[in-house]
Amino acid sequence: LVGLPDFFQHLVGLKRLNLSDNQLIDFPIGPLQLRKLEQLDLSGNQLTRLPKDFGRLRQLQDFQLRNNQLKRLPTTFSDLSQLRRLELNGNRLKELPEEFGKLVQLQVLDLSKNRFEQFPLPILTCQQLEQLRLSGNKLLHLPAEIGTLRQLQRLDVSKNKLAELPASIGQLRALRRLNLSTNALEALPESLANCRLLVRLNLARNAVQHLPVCLAQLSQLERLDLSHNQLLDGRLDLSRLTYLKELSLQHNQLDQVPAWLAALTGLKRLDLRKNPIPTDDPGWLQLPPVQLPGLSLNRLLKPFLAACHREAVPPQWRPALFDSYCKRPVEGPFDPAFLETALNFPLGIVRDWACSYVQERHFQAFQGQFGIGDHLVVLGKVALPLGLARQVFQQAEVKVSKQWSPKATHVVIGAMPGKALEVLKRKELIGLDADALRQWIQSQSEGFLWRSAPETALKKLEGLLLSDQSANLELAIQLLQGNGIPQATLNPLYVAYRKAEQAAQKRALRALLQLGARPGDEAFLQKKIPLNNPEALQRSLKELEVRSSFDPAYLLKHLTRP
Repeated sequence: LVGLPDFFQHLVGLKRLNLSDNQLIDFPIGPLQLRKLEQLDLSGNQLTRLPKDFGRLRQLQDFQLRNNQLKRLPTTFSDLSQLRRLELNGNRLKELPEEFGKLVQLQVLDLSKNRFEQFPLPILTCQQLEQLRLSGNKLLHLPAEIGTLRQLQRLDVSKNKLAELPASIGQLRALRRLNLSTNALEALPESLANCRLLVRLNLARNAVQHLPVCLAQLSQLERLDLSHNQLLDGRLDLSRLTYLKELSLQHNQLDQVPAWLAALTGLKRLDLRKNPIPTDDPGWLQLPPVQLPGLSLNRLLKPFLAACHREAVPPQWRPALFDSYCKRPVEGPFDPAFLETALNFPLGIVRDWACSYVQERHFQAFQGQFGIGDHLVVLGKVALPLGLARQVFQQAEVKVSKQWSPKATHVVIGAMPGKALEVLKRKELIGLDADALRQWIQSQSEGFLWRSAPETALKKLEGLLLSDQSANLELAIQLLQGNGIPQATLNPLYVAYRKAEQAAQKRALRALLQLGARPGDEAFLQKKIPLNNPEALQRSLKELEVRSSFDPAYLLKHLTRP
């Protein structure tokens, strides 16, 4: 539309009119009878002025004039006494008429992207203002009287030329959102701490070198943007900002992770990109489980942090776990709760370290750390099927909660009542090798599992025979024989054992052929392959005249793989 149709003159009861995104260069009020109009949208046209009789629209409450070419407003504009929302962003305004201050009902005013070089003072008499946007102008300062706008909840003065803020800004006690981005601010007035309801503060793209002291008092903050400044350190303690959910510190000069970040347990998103913080900074380990957008952590730190966050590992334990993950010396001793976390950790390197740590120390070293009630029990390095190890603990009234690695090294974590713990203390089961465990099993009374319930035990073992290593299988059968199980009862186990052994030989053949063995060497595989003895395996391979450049450990991995 470039003009208004004639029928508009008859719309006397019209309350809402949207003429946005047309080609209107004028909006004549004279012939129109729009006295009941409450909402009018003329955005996106080519209006350069408004007629003086615009004041006749006395019921108008919402007036949108975005993206036109207005240079001034008529003085009669003040007659719009019911106006509550006025959007004038994207025009060419440099000033407002003094009569503008008579719009005492105004609550929302948008003057963004205009040409104001000074703050339009008539605004200060609009005491009901709740939202004021002056972004994208050329303001050099804000008047001290801005503190009189006591109802203001949102203030946007971004993309101006502000070098400082008046102390009176602290009088805006109702303020909840403040956008100061893209200015020339080097500091904030301490009085801003009085704006206790502030939930969003944007200070991006300024010249701030030190964290403003007032920030520590803004305990309701949920979003804080300090990106693209010149922050040199983060020593100011912001740990009281417990409601903070999003924090951006990217593009600054921070050389270490601020210590107070560890206390912000509600933080969901943290941006520390483009800071000279080394990836081995210990502060990384203290971070709460947050999103780190685009952060380039080293190949060790990133998976470790992800595992810590998934397992909710307390920050105070992470340095020791990270040292074990990096295969660095770890200082002890550690309490059972820490060891339980390490033995359950998702990363195998940490689990292996924890298992070795327990194995290297006698159970007596941990006795004094157990309290009354449930206790941690660790069984390390037992060359038995995992099912058999579990039965040992179940006989001692141990409730097994987690286990893994059904191979030569087993770790079992469980909880037991204090009375049962005394039994294990006397027997000193922790850290026993296979021979010591065998002796303990054989020394048990008539109530031992294999004598009281052989069918149940055999059924569970039979399920393990087809999947576990045959060497473990053979040892299990020997243990059963030593406890008086009849040969006829063991025959099904021998059948399963032979099947497992044949499967192992097939895996060995595939591995040998991949490594260069001749097809005629297949006959050798009728002999027993020493699966669990790398030295014996190497001697056998030399007999086969397999090329000597391969790693026996590599072949062993193929032989023991299901």
